[in-house]
Amino acid sequence: FKKKINHSNRYTNKILFVGRLTKQKNIEELIHAISETKYELDIIGEGEDRAKLIKLAKKFNVKVNFLGTIENHILVDYYNRYKLFVLPSFVEGNPKSLLEAMACGCAVICSNVDGNNSVIKHGINGYLVGTNRSSIKQAIIKIMENEKLQLMLSNNSIEYITEFCDLHKNLSTEIKIYNNLLNE
Repeated sequence: FKKKINHSNRYTNKILFVGRLTKQKNIEELIHAISETKYELDIIGEGEDRAKLIKLAKKFNVKVNFLGTIENHILVDYYNRYKLFVLPSFVEGNPKSLLEAMACGCAVICSNVDGNNSVIKHGINGYLVGTNRSSIKQAIIKIMENEKLQLMLSNNSIEYITEFCDLHKNLSTEIKIYNNLLNE
């Protein structure tokens, strides 16, 4: 996963969510937040709450596009189309979709929960928000209406991924640790 598309060539009115469509991911509050903005939401993923979320989007007349499951090797092209990625989960472990979005140069908003807050430094490489619609909405509007902020978050996200998530660097560090343990 890496940045392929210049920031100015990305959607200006669409926001991306990638993940399972389950209660844990808090997509209902994201839909409510989007309903109070001028933006569209594209959702990649499947899950038990899909029908419920479609109903909710229709009820509030929100433009939500349910794109289903996308193969991983194609997913990188999707991330590269968006300026903003939102992950409003109640609980996260290792937030893979957050890391993928950051690697592709998306500005990111995520809930201030374990997993997310070990990656995101608020206002530097993303925004940490509450799990309520008001907090999510305020961050969406602030970032989507400020191109300079989008670019700063995007650049810092890529820098974070390069520094802390590079497979070769991490593998090399792990090998050094094992060698040190074996030599003690």
